[in-house]
Amino acid sequence: MRVTTRGRRPQSLRRGLRPLRFAGTVQVGGYAIYYQTAGSAEEHRHTVVLLHGLAGSSECWNAQLDSLGDHLYVVAVDLPGHGQSEGWGAAEVGEYAAFLHRFLDALGLHQRVVVAGHSLGAAVALEFAARWPTRVSGVVVAGLGIRAAVDPEALAAVQRGEPPGYFLERQVGPRAPGEVARRVRQDWYATRPEVRYADLIAWSRFDSLHVLPRVVAPALVVGGAEDPIAPPESVRALWLGIPRADLEILPGLGHMMMAEDPLRFNEVLLRFLKGVHLPPRPVVPRL
Repeated sequence: MRVTTRGRRPQSLRRGLRPLRFAGTVQVGGYAIYYQTAGSAEEHRHTVVLLHGLAGSSECWNAQLDSLGDHLYVVAVDLPGHGQSEGWGAAEVGEYAAFLHRFLDALGLHQRVVVAGHSLGAAVALEFAARWPTRVSGVVVAGLGIRAAVDPEALAAVQRGEPPGYFLERQVGPRAPGEVARRVRQDWYATRPEVRYADLIAWSRFDSLHVLPRVVAPALVVGGAEDPIAPPESVRALWLGIPRADLEILPGLGHMMMAEDPLRFNEVLLRFLKGVHLPPRPVVPRL
């Protein structure tokens, strides 16, 4: 395993306001996979792995990386072919879940982790939790309903390499800061067209009804009340299918709720993690 890590210290961090963040790459399947971390695996009880949505990147979790490192060990990864990661996208959620399994091994994260995903990343988190329950202490599902709302016209436009029309506009709530919309568009157009198309196919094929009953870890399902992509009624239907799950519908927020109002999202996440129990860490005898 080869891990290349470079420290990244934002201006606000140099003023002592934010926990230290690092970014680096790790080799997975012959590709350099980019990831960002905050906090310490040794100091914090929970490790939370953050998964972005379709045609996205780990940058969508900037607010969580900036603020949660004092409470958790946070790892945000660019899926293959996304952001700064090499490789190709996948047309099946199961392929991304298998990648996550290899990624955790490459980082040496063999303890139980909380897998937290947004949109397509939420589907990956559920699939991973269903396949490898012994590696998961909890699951956080954000911006995912019981059915993927993929407009056929948008899918056809993406297949042709054209802009998907109003699909991008629906990603962000009406009261979201302008920076959130800019980040969504920047990530979308920075992702290769074939990867964007594969993501949409994977999302539309995800069989939640088959996966949800197999998720045995405690789960948190988070939706935005103003999210047209994963509307509250669809989010509630998904929540009902998970054996052990809490539900939070955040008023006034859209699909990118974790970036639109990080304080509210983080409060909900931390409250959930207080109830997630881990087995005691083994005691290493002193030599």
